Amino acid sequence: MEHNKPLAAATFPTTHEEAMRANPYEVARVWGGRMDWVHQSDPAWTPQDGLRELAALSTLAYWTTRWQGSAVHAALRGGASLYQVARALGTPPHDVATLWREWAAGQVAVHGDTEGRVGLNPAERDQVAAAIDAELAELGVAAVSNLFDTDDAAGRPAADSREL
Repeated sequence: MEHNKPLAAATFPTTHEEAMRANPYEVARVWGGRMDWVHQSDPAWTPQDGLRELAALSTLAYWTTRWQGSAVHAALRGGASLYQVARALGTPPHDVATLWREWAAGQVAVHGDTEGRVGLNPAERDQVAAAIDAELAELGVAAVSNLFDTDDAAGRPAADSREL
C-alpha cells in the first residue's frame, strides 16, 4: 500500500499491519466518512467489512495515542492548566503528568541525538515540569520532576501514583 494513495472504506486494509502503512490523516478521513462504511446491521455486511473497520480503529488508536504527549505539551505551553488538560483527556492530573513525562523524555533524547535540530530542549522540559509540579503540589500529588527518577531497573516511576 502506498503511503499517499487515497483510501476508501470498501477497499480499506483488513489488517493493522497493512493499515499502518497508510497516511494516518487519510485513515482519519476515511473513518470520518462513516456513511461510506457498511454497517453490521446491513444485509450486505461481511466479516471483511468488520475487519476493515477494526484495522481502521486500531490504526487511529495507535496514532492518536502516540500524538497525545505532543498535544499535552502544546496545550500546557499555550497556557492551559494541568487540570484543564486532564479534563480534556478524561484522566487524572497525575496521569497527564506521567503521559507528558514519558513524551518529554523521548523528545529530549531526540533533541540530544539530533544535536538540537528537533525534539524538546531540556530547558523547556524543565520549565514545563516546574509548572506541572506547582499544579500537582496544589492538588497534593507528587511532583513530576520526581518521575524522572525510577525505583528499579524496570523504570517504574518513583513518585506517588495515587489518582485524584
